[in-house]
Amino acid sequence: MMKSQEIRFMQKVIGKYTWVHVLLVGIARFGYVLYIVYGIVEWFRPASFRELQQRRHTLLYCLFSVMIGSGISFIIGKIWRRRRPFVKDASLGLIPHTDNASFPSNHTANSTAVGLHLLQHRAMLGPVLTVYSMVLGFSRIYTGVHYVTDVLGGVILGAISHFLVARRSWAIRWADSICYGCAVLEVLVKKWWHLR
Repeated sequence: MMKSQEIRFMQKVIGKYTWVHVLLVGIARFGYVLYIVYGIVEWFRPASFRELQQRRHTLLYCLFSVMIGSGISFIIGKIWRRRRPFVKDASLGLIPHTDNASFPSNHTANSTAVGLHLLQHRAMLGPVLTVYSMVLGFSRIYTGVHYVTDVLGGVILGAISHFLVARRSWAIRWADSICYGCAVLEVLVKKWWHLR
C-alpha cells in the first residue's frame, strides 16, 4: 500500500510541472464526464440501423457493468470502510471529496469495465478510453483520494463486472429489449414531428 509519505512525495515531484498537476487534478475531479459524453454521442450519432444497434448494445453492456460494479463496490464499502488518504492526512487532499469508503476505486472499476467492453466490441475509441482509465486511476492516487491498492482493486472489480456481462444471455436479452423500445419510440417521435 502506498503510504501518505509516498503520496506526498509524488505530489511534490509531479507538482513541479504545473500543467501535469492541473491536468491530473482536472481528470480526478471531472474525468468521468468524458465517458458520459462519449456514451451520449455514440448513442445518437447517425449510422446504418445495424451499426447503430450494435453500438447501442455495446453501450448498454457498459452500463450494465457499471451498475453491477457500483453495486459490488457499495457492498464492499459497507463491509470494510477503509479511510481515504486525505482523511488520514488532510494535507494530501487536492480535490474536494466525501469521506466515504476508499476501497475499491469506483472511478477505476467503472472506467476499466467500459474500456474492456469497448475493446471487445472494437469500438473506435476503445484503446484510448482503456488507457485513459489507467490515467484516471492514477489521478485519483495523485490527488490523495485513493491508495494504489484501491485502484488495483478497482481494476479487478472492473474486469469482474465486465466478465459478468460480456456475452451473457441475460445481458443480450435486456439490451435487445431496450434497443427495440428505443427504436419504436424514435419512429413514433419522427412521425409525430412530421404530423405537427
